[in-house]
Amino acid sequence: MEDRDLFNLREALRRHISPAWRILSAALVDNGVSLMDRVAHVIVPEATICVESDRACPHTAVRQGMRCRPSRRAFTSADYILANSRGELGAIFGTPMSPRRKEPFTPDSYRHFVRYFLSMPPILTVGQPCNTPLADYPVQYCMAHRTQILDAAACHAAACTSASSARTRKHNKIVRALEQMARDAGLVARREPPTSSLLGNEFSPDDCRSIFPSKSSAEYKRAFAELCAAIARLDAPGGDVEAKQAELQRVAERMPPVDPSDLKGLRVDLAMTDEVSGEAQWIDVSVINTATPTYATAEVAFITAQRQMAMHAPPSSEAPRLVSPALIAGEIKKNGKYSRLMMIANRAATAGKRPDRPVFTPVLFSACGEAAKGASEILDWIA
Repeated sequence: MEDRDLFNLREALRRHISPAWRILSAALVDNGVSLMDRVAHVIVPEATICVESDRACPHTAVRQGMRCRPSRRAFTSADYILANSRGELGAIFGTPMSPRRKEPFTPDSYRHFVRYFLSMPPILTVGQPCNTPLADYPVQYCMAHRTQILDAAACHAAACTSASSARTRKHNKIVRALEQMARDAGLVARREPPTSSLLGNEFSPDDCRSIFPSKSSAEYKRAFAELCAAIARLDAPGGDVEAKQAELQRVAERMPPVDPSDLKGLRVDLAMTDEVSGEAQWIDVSVINTATPTYATAEVAFITAQRQMAMHAPPSSEAPRLVSPALIAGEIKKNGKYSRLMMIANRAATAGKRPDRPVFTPVLFSACGEAAKGASEILDWIA
């Protein structure tokens, strides 16, 4: 779409949302007393905040208006979560779309995006929509899982096996975008570098697959503890270097067998180095749909608590920017998953075998564009 069309769309949202907000405000008055405080915790962010990509906060949303979304008879937890998520998807409406971009929006992908952004029912893709008590709009059933619907919040698509390739493409596009940003900032960036090269080829690629598998078992953890003890013993000063390397190789070969389906082992998505300061950042990217049933209970409680606090905050105060609990849990999980790799890498830096001490940062985003703490820090570091 042209910038002029985007401008018209933004202005249309403003024109329609203001009268609707005035009507709602007038309806919530009983004998001259406003009932707004009683329903403020379910009022969703207003359109201007979302479209302009400001960071919406609950108490400003209550004062300024509500986001444009279709009327729903069935107001689900996914509706509540997406309506109150503090994402950055609205930035797309204010970003010029150059036709020279390698991967611009196609008409279909843009329509899909706008429907998701406005919480509208998805476009018909598999056909034969039908009515169901699960939603108040005609739904399509997944072709791979006949009992699951293709919902407006994309909860099923977040885990469906038939959508795995689409999720992989989304992940790879984010990694490539970060890689390009890093190179534009003058950093050295490598996408999915082999773990063996990151560790200075101290271990062979096959050894790295067994030492750093994608999934760890109890047997693996015991063997890794033995490997760490051997590394600490062999790092002691003195002795023949070749003999130490041979001993380390023998210990590495005693790691549990590699899962045949684990073709690459544990790898970071992007390794970035600032050659001026010597800083090195290794990152792993993930996208989480916080509206799925897995996270819904914690997300609803988190959002409701935020709104209750905001309602009682002084008018001039700014609500603190708290991060989704699903994103926080995801960061903790990522840090644990890569802790063994980082321990070996930092050990090599301490022993003088590598010039820098890398820092691992999990980069997580929600499906509606909210950035976790690590993602914000990486974007600031690149800038």
